Amino acid sequence: MDEYTWSLIAQQKKWTDRRGAGGGRSGDPGALAAAAADALVALAAATDDPRAALGAELAGRYQRSLDAGAPALPGATFNPDRAEWIASLPRSLAGAVVLLTDDQDRVLLVQQTYRTITRNWGLPGGGSDEDEPPQVTAQRECLEELSLAVPVGRLLAVDWRPATDRPPLVLFAYDGGRLSTEQIEGIRLLDGELAQFGFFSLEAARERIPERSHAFLAAAFEARSSGSVIDLRIG
Repeated sequence: MDEYTWSLIAQQKKWTDRRGAGGGRSGDPGALAAAAADALVALAAATDDPRAALGAELAGRYQRSLDAGAPALPGATFNPDRAEWIASLPRSLAGAVVLLTDDQDRVLLVQQTYRTITRNWGLPGGGSDEDEPPQVTAQRECLEELSLAVPVGRLLAVDWRPATDRPPLVLFAYDGGRLSTEQIEGIRLLDGELAQFGFFSLEAARERIPERSHAFLAAAFEARSSGSVIDLRIG
């Protein structure tokens, strides 16, 4: 609960103490805390929005205390040091990949030598630089990894991946279109990071990329044909 909610509770306690309804300081604090915790758990199980239900009850009690002559609380304020507040915010990473296909609708995958897993293929792409929009990331990665300048198209899918040894990751998949023979012949891999590339059907790709990445790829294909954008969690 936030500081203002505790202020409402404290105001209610003062009012009930003054009226002789709160029992002053009687009762075991540990037992009372346990009862409060049990009540909060029961409240959370009884409604989809326990915060709103608790707030409504406290607001009603607060109004009754005002009606009985209790002084009003000072208004709620939120004025922290901005730099400290920014530093306290949660952090997430962003990345982008590109769906590129040939004239047979096979997807372009690259083998990533820096990955130690068996299925070390993936879509071209990578992490966003600081303050870089994900669509710009997609275009930059195509140029850096494949020496391929393509006009990155619309967003196809978004995948949220939870924290591991890195912060949570939000991954965007963009449509890079169908490559011409000339574009494919012009692909040059970035030395040291990528071993090879190839074009694969959706089924053949399943053997080369992790399961969640294949689900993400399948969603991107579906979104390309349907004109939608698909929102995923871990594929």
